[in-house]
Amino acid sequence: MKKRPRPAMRPVTVGRIAGAAIALADDEGLQALSMRKLASRLGIEAMSLYHHVPSKAALLDAMVDELARVLPPLDLGDGWRACLSSAAAAWLSLAKGHPGAFSLVATRAQARPLLLDWYAGIFDVMGRAGFDPLEGARATTSFFVALNGFLLAAGRPLFFADVPEPSAESMTGLSPQTLAALHTVPPEAWNLASDEAYQAHVAFLLDAVAAALGSASERDTDA
Repeated sequence: MKKRPRPAMRPVTVGRIAGAAIALADDEGLQALSMRKLASRLGIEAMSLYHHVPSKAALLDAMVDELARVLPPLDLGDGWRACLSSAAAAWLSLAKGHPGAFSLVATRAQARPLLLDWYAGIFDVMGRAGFDPLEGARATTSFFVALNGFLLAAGRPLFFADVPEPSAESMTGLSPQTLAALHTVPPEAWNLASDEAYQAHVAFLLDAVAAALGSASERDTDA
């Protein structure tokens, strides 16, 4: 009786490793990612990983590249506001789709080539809107820093999975003045996890960019 051929094993590639690492981070949080766990998920020896990703830093870079590949395209033809609005929507989609791995993109200091290609479209639109290169870069950086902070604070990613929710006990010891001030804030203002709250935040940021663009135009006029 002939033996059945063994099913061919999927080749181990950097892209497959990065995809498995992202899935692991999404399931358990980025802090749970280890070469040992990743190798187990892929069904290979841990040492085999180092033939493809020579270090943990190289693995994280590969993960950022893989996440950049799934970013939705930007709206580059309808002005800076439409462009940044589409960027904000893409960022939210990434945070929702990869709640564990998103914090890597939000907090990793060194941008990767694929991500820089994506940003380059924004820089071009900002230049056409009237920002000089430095102002356009600063406006774009501030915009994304604010988005990252909001999404992390909102708990979209698993970055703050172990942070307890506020409770009545946490309010004890507050002064009457502080309590009175807090009671004037509508309850929905504390809910950062809703899409409505995110859109309100984005609208606020877009208005800030518009104000910066207006200030730049005034400086040009004065000159």
